[in-house]
Amino acid sequence: MNVRRCRNGHAWESATETPCPACGAAASPPTTAVLAAPPTDARTLSEAAPPAEDTRVPGPPGGVAPPADAPDLPGYELLAYLGDGGMGRVYKARQVRLDRLVALKIVRPDRLARPGAVERFEREARAVAKLDHPNIVRIHDANEAGDVHFLVMEYLAGTDLSRMVDLRGPLPVAEACDYARQAALALGHAHDRGLVHRDIKPANLMVCGGVVKVLDLGLARLRAPDSLADDDPPAAPGAEVLDTLTRDGAVMGTPDYMAPEQALNTAGADIRADLYSLGCTLYAVLTGEVVFPGGDVLDKTRRHAAEEPRPLHLVRPEVPPRLAAVVARMMAKRPADRYQTPAGVADALEPFCRPRSCWRRRWAAALVNGSLG
Repeated sequence: MNVRRCRNGHAWESATETPCPACGAAASPPTTAVLAAPPTDARTLSEAAPPAEDTRVPGPPGGVAPPADAPDLPGYELLAYLGDGGMGRVYKARQVRLDRLVALKIVRPDRLARPGAVERFEREARAVAKLDHPNIVRIHDANEAGDVHFLVMEYLAGTDLSRMVDLRGPLPVAEACDYARQAALALGHAHDRGLVHRDIKPANLMVCGGVVKVLDLGLARLRAPDSLADDDPPAAPGAEVLDTLTRDGAVMGTPDYMAPEQALNTAGADIRADLYSLGCTLYAVLTGEVVFPGGDVLDKTRRHAAEEPRPLHLVRPEVPPRLAAVVARMMAKRPADRYQTPAGVADALEPFCRPRSCWRRRWAAALVNGSLG
């Protein structure tokens, strides 16, 4: 049976390449549903599901043979195609001069077509490259070869949270909270340096040996053109949200995880919009479903703005009511009613994290404070 996925991480069963019923995005190449143990191959900086088994290349896990039309990038040897995402195509590669494995993201030309887009891409890539945090994927370089622009990132063997939930179902409470806490710490580091993600979702949080790595930080604005020009005709009443999300076929953010204020004014969204998206992400990995299932893009954005989600502890009874209250506050409609900083979210999630990791942190703190006997 064919299981199809879109670039936003939704999965559905279909015999044809129908658009995603949740968000309308195009389907990625199908995968075959297997009712067995999770595959041992790793998803590596990919925003699409792995292709079918018969196309896999020998050697290290992850990826398939690069297609014939893959670009020739001086200084890099393309080893495998890893997937397609909203920004472009991702390859596993070897940086020849340093003899190290990297992930190359080839940016789609239409993302850089508008005036000033290339300069913005380079500026934001430089900003992200300056980040130094264990929970943020490192960018080594932003370069070009002819008319091809690409990012050089650290190569990570891991599984994103969307794929993990597909394979395992809703995650254990403590594990899910620990992943969300790590993501909050990453967002705090970025926010302190002036960066907002704008597209936090399970597919953008990769887990590598228990460590969360935030992908695409600071680059989400490249997913859609600039805002409407002053001389553009006014939209019909109620259409501004749909236009913002889907103009030119792009999505700036993902409707299932997007804060109400971001749907109306992406440029004005601050760190509290990322915290809303993180709350929606935690809800999804705890329940196995998005906050507002079904509906089209416009319907989803309206529900995020006007409806309250089903209480988390009612969807999954083993979730403690105090944790449900934390997630509800993260997803408050008004930014002023949410946690105001990522540190606040990390602190609120701390008591619900993996018992072992919490014990280690308490033990380390006690050792530093000299309170161990």
